[in-house]
Amino acid sequence: MQASGDAGRRPHVVHVVESLSSGVATALEDYVRRTPGCTHTVLAWRRSEAQTGDRLDELASEVLLMPPGRLAQARFVRRHVKRLHPDVVHAHSSYAGLYVRAFTTQPSRSLVYTPHGFSFERRDIHISLRGLFWLVEAFLSFRGATVAAVAPREAQLAARLPGRQPITYLPHAVGVAQPVAPPPSPNEDDTPPRLRLAALGRITPQKDPSFFRRAVLASRASALPVKWIWIGGGDPSAERALREVGVQVTGWVARPQALGWLASADVYVHTAAWEGWPVSILEAAALGLPFVARRSPALRMLDPALLFDTPQELVELAWSLLDEQRRADLRSRSRHLLEQHRPEAQQAALERVYGIAPHAR
Repeated sequence: MQASGDAGRRPHVVHVVESLSSGVATALEDYVRRTPGCTHTVLAWRRSEAQTGDRLDELASEVLLMPPGRLAQARFVRRHVKRLHPDVVHAHSSYAGLYVRAFTTQPSRSLVYTPHGFSFERRDIHISLRGLFWLVEAFLSFRGATVAAVAPREAQLAARLPGRQPITYLPHAVGVAQPVAPPPSPNEDDTPPRLRLAALGRITPQKDPSFFRRAVLASRASALPVKWIWIGGGDPSAERALREVGVQVTGWVARPQALGWLASADVYVHTAAWEGWPVSILEAAALGLPFVARRSPALRMLDPALLFDTPQELVELAWSLLDEQRRADLRSRSRHLLEQHRPEAQQAALERVYGIAPHAR
């Protein structure tokens, strides 16, 4: 579908990322690893308050950092895409999708857009603003870029937009880095809790730390013997609110350390209010952890036994997870999910959207 370059020349893929952090950075690293036959250039904005460290400087041929400011970033993307004249431009998330589709003259057949969660799905903004975001996506859908959706739900939403844009499913597939064991907690007493529940990700409205906090309070009211951990950092007031109810908040740590914290838990707890598809669930599964998740449109296809709707339901699930046999049952479901997100499937999808010959497997 996309241009594959002249014979003998490595296809050049330019990735545009307005917010290079957390799950998007993890996904992008995987995309680069899965297509070693391509030359990868990354145009990115690294938000200083949301960094866990990425390896793109090692994996990509070049990483060019965007300036602050939307207009300056749009001009930066337009200038470098024109200069580099790549075979494929892959935009990641909403603002990058806007920059690439509205401000470059790159042929439509060479554009790929991965929303990583459409902005009009957000639940922390007024419905009128969500409507505006939908109108922008509807308008840009006529540009004709291929939508590489990270989840079936994201593909369905793209199909409902009015433009005739090709859509393909680009599943996440996590190759977990070697975890680094976390330091011992200075607050750990001689009678550790029977269960360690951990969340992972940026402390933002999307991950809904207030939901997590309410579950902590409900667990304390029911005397549940559990330790709650949030792996990551973010909004200072939200971090403080979590710590005030006894949550151990690690703050920003590099990915191997974050995975070490996750590996030390008994169960991964996912409380996000909306998203495309959570990489963190697959990271937990790859570490052999059972997980439970808040029901959302993106996760409706998961086994109902893994899902909860309210903080109280999460606490009730946690009580059942004190039983090792129950945790073993959920671990088997984690392994099944991991089988559905194999690296080979992601690689094949990337080769399709980038229009390159299949790499030897």
